[in-house]
Amino acid sequence: ILDQAGRVVGYRGVDRDITERDRAEEALLEARNLLEAAVAQSPSGILIADAPDATIRIANPAALGIRGGDARLLTGIDIAKHATNWQTFHLDGSPYLSEQLPLSRAILRGETTRNEELTIRDEEGEDRCISANAAPIRNASGEIVAGIVVFQDITDRKRAERELVATTSFLDTVVEMSPFAMWVASADGTIVKTNRSLREALDLTDGQLLGKYNVLDDGNLEAQGVLSAVRD
Repeated sequence: ILDQAGRVVGYRGVDRDITERDRAEEALLEARNLLEAAVAQSPSGILIADAPDATIRIANPAALGIRGGDARLLTGIDIAKHATNWQTFHLDGSPYLSEQLPLSRAILRGETTRNEELTIRDEEGEDRCISANAAPIRNASGEIVAGIVVFQDITDRKRAERELVATTSFLDTVVEMSPFAMWVASADGTIVKTNRSLREALDLTDGQLLGKYNVLDDGNLEAQGVLSAVRD
């Protein structure tokens, strides 16, 4: 307020306390920074895409590391380029259609996917087996505004499983073809596996032995002093 000479003699105004607003904005910024750090540092691959065209907006370092190649070709792309640019295949080697991918289904259909196994072919041409979990992201009105997929590279685990199956199959063959009568029993003595030599020696089938014959109840083995070794 000025007097007739133009000197300030007072003021008129409205004061507002914006402390609470500042605190809320600070908390929101902190939460956003924390979320971004969590996505960036996650050991699992994470992709986030917008609805409705499923344009990939975020691909964290773990996701880019599994696929390899130029990151500029892996983000900012709409659904039409997902399968081609990310080189995705079914486990039988057939290619995915982009709209069949877990992230696409989350956005287009609202589907939630759990532990779907598929292959990503990396920049070196090596197939990486992944396990994917995807879900839609909805706003307060329930509308789908984005989708997220989180996936882990399980290539080593799948390789170990195949090797275990191969080893088990080999050992089963060795046991089956052995010239010596052999059987495997559970802890309570019930027969759970036999080989050909044993079945031929007893003139019995697996149907007559498995789950029905208990070696601990065999009086002949008891008389021969064999049961003590079996129990040990």
